[in-house]
Amino acid sequence: MAAHRHVDIRNFFIESASFIQFSHRCRSLFVFFDTEFPGCIYRHSKHYTKLSSAERYCVLKLNIDVIRPIEIGLIVSDGGTTTATWQFKLSDFDLRSHHHVPGSVALLESYGIILPEIDSLASPPPGSCTFCMMRGSSGTTPK
Repeated sequence: MAAHRHVDIRNFFIESASFIQFSHRCRSLFVFFDTEFPGCIYRHSKHYTKLSSAERYCVLKLNIDVIRPIEIGLIVSDGGTTTATWQFKLSDFDLRSHHHVPGSVALLESYGIILPEIDSLASPPPGSCTFCMMRGSSGTTPK
């Protein structure tokens, strides 16, 4: 089974429940997490191949601290042939006011991530994603 699901405000709660159900069916659960950011604003003066691990970490952290993610991807697998992917477009990124690199936005749009749509159709802001965490892949419900 290989499912690739795009999640926005219209199907957020249905797909969140689908994610939980799918994760319960996996014998051994592996979850991979991916984020999409609209570019890399800060760069080091040295070429990235010449940076130490600590320098790469500092540049990455600096960018993550100031750039908002626009999409979060979750890949769930049982470690075998059963895999599903969910891509959550986030609603709190505003192309007009948040840091981004125009070339990176153009590249993301060429892959089908259309940022002007995000305000109206994207998934609820991260606080609402607590729904998935509260229900959890462990199947527990908060008291």
